[in-house]
Amino acid sequence: MMQPLIPFNALRYNPEKIKDMSEVITPPYDVIGPLEQERFYRKSKYNVIRMVLGRKERGDGPGDNQYTRARNFLNTWLEKRILIREKEEALYFLKQEFDWSGQKKSRRGIIGVFALDASARVRPHEHTIASPREDRFSLLSACQTNFSPVFMLYSDSQRQDLNLWARVEEREPLHDFLGPDNTRQILWKVTDPEILQAVQAIWRGKHFLIADGHHRFEVALSYFKENPWANTLLTCVSTWEDEGLLILPTHRIVEGIEWAGLPPVMERYFSIEEKAVDLKEGQSPVRSGIGMLTPERKFYLLQLKDESIMEVLLPTFSPVYRRMEVVVLERLIIEKILGVQQDGRKKISYTRSIEEAAKTTSQNQSSVAFFLPCPRSMVVEAVVEHGERLPQKTTYFYPKLPSGLVMNLLEQR
Repeated sequence: MMQPLIPFNALRYNPEKIKDMSEVITPPYDVIGPLEQERFYRKSKYNVIRMVLGRKERGDGPGDNQYTRARNFLNTWLEKRILIREKEEALYFLKQEFDWSGQKKSRRGIIGVFALDASARVRPHEHTIASPREDRFSLLSACQTNFSPVFMLYSDSQRQDLNLWARVEEREPLHDFLGPDNTRQILWKVTDPEILQAVQAIWRGKHFLIADGHHRFEVALSYFKENPWANTLLTCVSTWEDEGLLILPTHRIVEGIEWAGLPPVMERYFSIEEKAVDLKEGQSPVRSGIGMLTPERKFYLLQLKDESIMEVLLPTFSPVYRRMEVVVLERLIIEKILGVQQDGRKKISYTRSIEEAAKTTSQNQSSVAFFLPCPRSMVVEAVVEHGERLPQKTTYFYPKLPSGLVMNLLEQR
C-alpha cells in the first residue's frame, strides 16, 4: 500500500538571510483579518503574507493581481535566495507549546507531503464553499507551491510515535521561537532513515481526518486531476490522542432580528434557564446545551427537550449528528425558529471570541449571540465514520499551524 505521507525537499526561509522566523510567518489565510494582514505586511518585507494572502489593489486585472504578485514575490525571493530548497528529503517534527486557561499545553505534529493519489484514505468533516476554493485554486495555479500545511488527524491509541518524539527532542531544533499568537514553535528536521521508516510504519494502513484545510485539500485534488505531476500536498499530521489537541467552538451572531423577547416557540422545544455568566475569553460559557445572549443582556441556557424534532428535521442523518449542539442551533433555532434562510435581512456571522460576540450584541439591538460548547473529538470522529459532514465553522483547532515555516514547491514548477 502506498505511503500517504512522505519526506520531501522542503522550501524554507534561508537562515543566513532571515534571522527571526517570527517576523516572516503567519497563521493560515482564513483566520487573518484586514488589520492582521496589514500588521504582517509591516513586520517584514519578506513576510509570507505577500504570498498567502496578498493585498487586493485598485486596478487589479488578469495580468496584475494578488496571485500574479504572489508569484512574482516567490520568484524574486528564490532568485535572491531568501527562500531555499533543501537538498535532502526530510520530515519535520513540530512541537507547539501554548497556554490555555491557565494551563501549559503542547501539541505535536509531523510535517511531510501527502500523496494525493492516496486521497481515498482521507476523510473530511466539514463542508466547503465556492469562493475560498476559487481563491486558493487561483493562488495554487499561479505559484504551484503550498505555503501552509493542511492539518490531519489519525488514531493511535498506543501512541507509538512517542518513542520517536523522545529521540527527536534530544536533538538541537532547527527553529525555536514565539509565533504571532505567542505559541512557541519548535521545529526539528529529521533525515534519519531509521526514524523515517518507523514513523511511516505507524501510518501504514491508517485513515486521516482533515482537521484544518478542507478548501486547500479539495483545491489540491482538483489541481492534481488537471496536472498529474502535482501529486503532493504539504500536510501536518497529529493523533487524536495527543494531550495538547484542543478543539474550540465557533460561536454564532444572528443580526437583523426584531427582538421582542424570547420567541414563545422556543419553550416548545427547549428547557430554558436564565443564568448569570462571566463572558470572558477562555472556556466556553456552556459545557452542554446552547447559550443565548439577547439584546437585553440576558443569558439563557437552552437544553433540547425532545430529540424527536431533530429526527423530523433530519430523517436521513445519524442520531449522533442530530444530537450535536451546532446542528440543533443551525437547523432548529437559526433556520426553523428564526427563519434566517428565508429572510434576507437577517445574517449570520461567526467568531471564536466570546467577548466579541457579547460586544456585538450589546451594541446592536437587533442581534442575538449563540454560544456553543467545545466539540468533543469522539463525536466528531463518530460523525465522520457515518460519512457525514458537519456544518461550516463547527470546529476551531487551536493553535493554528504556521504558514511559511516549511513550504512545498511542486516538482514541475
